[in-house]
Amino acid sequence: MPLSTLSNFLVTGQLSELLKGPLLVSKVLILCHNEKVTGSFNTMELNNHWWGSPLLENNPKTFFGHIFQNYNVKDKKGAPIFKTVDNSKYTQNDADYKEDVFDDKFINAHLNEYEVIMVPDCGGNWFEYDQQKKYEDLLDLCLNLTKMLTPGGIITFSKIHDEFPLMLENKLKSSNFTVKYLPQGNIFTKTVVAQKMYSVAETPKM
Repeated sequence: MPLSTLSNFLVTGQLSELLKGPLLVSKVLILCHNEKVTGSFNTMELNNHWWGSPLLENNPKTFFGHIFQNYNVKDKKGAPIFKTVDNSKYTQNDADYKEDVFDDKFINAHLNEYEVIMVPDCGGNWFEYDQQKKYEDLLDLCLNLTKMLTPGGIITFSKIHDEFPLMLENKLKSSNFTVKYLPQGNIFTKTVVAQKMYSVAETPKM
């Protein structure tokens, strides 16, 4: 590739278009789920989570596959490690982290750690802000979660409603993310999938 072309990509920030290799995933964080989870991006398999169940009767496609089939994502050195976080007071809470994922203490302990973060839906402040349409507060929660992504990492937000998906899309784009809406498939509300773009300093060697 000519140096002038590479420089243009670096200046414009369009590195997601430049990178041809897959996102290699070693660690995944799933929010607000009280069981341990295993899975693979090579086989699009997810165990012990409803995202890994078929969407419809007689249809083998899962919501997990429905999302990540749109991305070049592969396992890194075998199956990745899936971690779950949930601070709900269930009698049986088997999450890996029994903490408040939205607390700065948790986020700061996991900065730049996960290639994939999945936010299916949550209780607590997330549910409250969504129900009361406190969208600026909800945006802050979402953007704070992205601090735990590695460069090039992907975060998903589903079960979001009304005008909030567009607000979230605009906020993420202004924060150096590429953003896609996922097809609803007549089953789910809009899902926003965002990939963190590389800065010049973070660019992988080619």
